[in-house]
Amino acid sequence: MLAGEGGLGRTRVPARRGERRVAVVVEVVANPRGLGYGMIVSAQTLHPDISLAFLVWIGLLGWAINAGLNALDARFFARFR
Repeated sequence: MLAGEGGLGRTRVPARRGERRVAVVVEVVANPRGLGYGMIVSAQTLHPDISLAFLVWIGLLGWAINAGLNALDARFFARFR
């Protein structure tokens, strides 16, 4: 975090040529039915097995969404590159 910043630190990573970046911001604690909320609650109640299961599920879900969006991008937007 930079000196004088009150919030989260920001890092700018330069995109490679032809690469598109999508930033998704997730509010973990705002939704009491969300996966992130379940992970936080399980970690706070000392259930690391459930917390790890949530973490793996969130990672797999993120990977699948990313793969799907990459396939859609390659199918429909390849001509714009």
